[in-house]
Amino acid sequence: IPVSASKGDNVTKQSSNMPWHEGGTFLGYLENLQISIDRNLIDFRFPIQYVIRPHQDFRGYAGTIEGGEIKKGGKVVVLPSGKKSTIKSIIYNEREQKYGFNPQSVVITLKDDIDASRGDVIVYENNTPQINQEFEAMISWFSEDPMSVDRSYIIKHTTKTTRCFVSDLRYRINIDNLHRESVSQLKFNEIGRALIKTAEPIMFDSYSKNRNTGSFIIIDEFTNNTVGAGVIVSRKKADKFEIQNEKYSSKKGAVLWFTGLSGSGKSTIADKLFYFLQKNKIACERLDGDLLRDTLCKDLSFNKNDRHDNIDRAGFVANLLSKHGVIVLASFISPYREQREGLKNQIGNFIEIYVNTPLEICEKRDVKGLYKKARKGEIQNFTGISDPYEAPKNPEIKLDTIKDSIEENAQKVVRYLYDNQFLVKPEDEKNPV
Repeated sequence: IPVSASKGDNVTKQSSNMPWHEGGTFLGYLENLQISIDRNLIDFRFPIQYVIRPHQDFRGYAGTIEGGEIKKGGKVVVLPSGKKSTIKSIIYNEREQKYGFNPQSVVITLKDDIDASRGDVIVYENNTPQINQEFEAMISWFSEDPMSVDRSYIIKHTTKTTRCFVSDLRYRINIDNLHRESVSQLKFNEIGRALIKTAEPIMFDSYSKNRNTGSFIIIDEFTNNTVGAGVIVSRKKADKFEIQNEKYSSKKGAVLWFTGLSGSGKSTIADKLFYFLQKNKIACERLDGDLLRDTLCKDLSFNKNDRHDNIDRAGFVANLLSKHGVIVLASFISPYREQREGLKNQIGNFIEIYVNTPLEICEKRDVKGLYKKARKGEIQNFTGISDPYEAPKNPEIKLDTIKDSIEENAQKVVRYLYDNQFLVKPEDEKNPV
């Protein structure tokens, strides 16, 4: 966005001095910047901070929910032991609750008497983090004493503290030109990529997936000073979502229409797929409700007729792009079943993807605070509160953001695209059926 601080051009109002600039203003961009992905509201992660045993008949696990949400009766597993159990109760603010979600500090009790301790992690059975003693990370060094390879340090990751050492320093980033440089140590205020080995296994996610379980600090074991901080950028083994790094291509367009309540996770999954398709250099485009409301549909309100027009315009753009071989990832609440069926009849390769997240979960997440405003009556015609949502009867794909992670849901869509020949592998082109 071209701006002039002294003249105020494109800062809060569109500049008359730059009629060639068709974008928005700087303040408008900041006000509409999507920050929902900063907090992982999908993958449940509960590092145990303290075990509460006031008497023999009670064992509670206290800590902060660092990702996702949990409900009473949920099937969980305690890591790293792998012992399974069921959530008996969730205590928040000294009261029992049916649900708990990130970033609440709660006390969880299990139906089984499991001997877990500080540093262990409670997660859903089918949605577990990586458990390893080795990972790669980007590290920022704070100490006057350089970070050296093979020197012992203390690493603090969530509630887990153990010894570690840097087994390999991959490179340092030159902050002047962003080039990678081979070095043997990191000095004060330098940033580099390193391979970390820990004395005990830790349970982690990549930082891009969960910033709480994907970050750590490094402590000098002699002075007890914090000397570095890092974010986990990759795993030693191939990420499950990468599908063993298999390559794909595409020869025909499609419209992947993600529908579901606000906060269901449809935009997060669509963004993940968009990154995957871009990485494979496949022609793709993202259409999002918030984006269109600020541009193509900014003249429309939220009454039923205008909502209908909003979806019609989005469908027209998606259809036009798909005819030119583009895979379109469109995420819209699109609450009315009849209109979605109409789009399916108009668009050749229309794939309806229902992100089936219950209203109570979406309302608990409420990243933008819209449900709270709707409950107060500050927002009219809000789907799920004052307006209905008509769930699809026969969607091509149905996703569950409670049981499955973002990666697992994205992989389901990739598998569907491959099985239905929207995506092909290089070997398929060499040996067609």
